[in-house]
Amino acid sequence: MTNEASTYDEFADRVGETFDVASPSGPVGSLTLSECGPRTSGGGYSSYTLTFRGEKDAPLAQGTLAFSAPGVGPVYIFIVPTGTIDDGIQYEAVFNQKED
Repeated sequence: MTNEASTYDEFADRVGETFDVASPSGPVGSLTLSECGPRTSGGGYSSYTLTFRGEKDAPLAQGTLAFSAPGVGPVYIFIVPTGTIDDGIQYEAVFNQKED
């Protein structure tokens, strides 16, 4: 998966996978892809959300981070922390991609 070729199907196939996450200054931790929301289409665009889960004791700030896993990346994703859940922190990324 490359940043340009990232698609809904590629992410949907990786739900449950843990990604190493890095900022420009180096590694910052890991996040698990917990959900790939339903894809919607309209106005020539396809939209979906990704939900990640991270450790409560290692919060990450909103921003663009590099996500890598075996056979993946880096893929640059802008994430936003959306709150705490159980014993972790939830993050969300929203994608709007022009349809072919």
